[in-house]
Amino acid sequence: MPRMVLIAAFRNLHLKIQINIEIGSWSAIMAAVVDQRVVAICHPVHDLSRESRVSVASLMQYPLVFRTRDSSTQRAVDRAFRAVNLRASPAIIVNTREGMLEAVANRLGVGFVWEHSSSRVDRIAKVAIAEIKAESPEYIFSLAGRRGKLVELFYLARSLSPSADGADILAAP
Repeated sequence: MPRMVLIAAFRNLHLKIQINIEIGSWSAIMAAVVDQRVVAICHPVHDLSRESRVSVASLMQYPLVFRTRDSSTQRAVDRAFRAVNLRASPAIIVNTREGMLEAVANRLGVGFVWEHSSSRVDRIAKVAIAEIKAESPEYIFSLAGRRGKLVELFYLARSLSPSADGADILAAP
């Protein structure tokens, strides 16, 4: 939940407004907004954790933790391996991002997540993947016809939050 800080800023400005947070699958959210960078994750004592960037070819030497095929993360990882004509065989397949984080935190292999998909930092090290392009900016968005007072208050909280740097505003049709 990387943008909980933004929600906290909104909450601090408007204490009497109840906030309901709906969380959808990461792939559905990302498909609706923008793609971001997928990074390799490993345990902080893993050899890979000392690297700032890794190639998909060098990842082949490690046990890999994959997501199920319906995961947007996994589709991006599969594309990166195909782009260099490699076919990776996972040691473990998990069905959730949380499962991926837990598998890696327990030293079961090298996994993959969207770079900003989790604020978890314990027992996780992130490493950029050379074949996966740099991240896109983050966006705050709302449906164009649905901008009411609460939405406007949220945008105001974003503009007043020093931690909201880099989060652009866009209105979806």
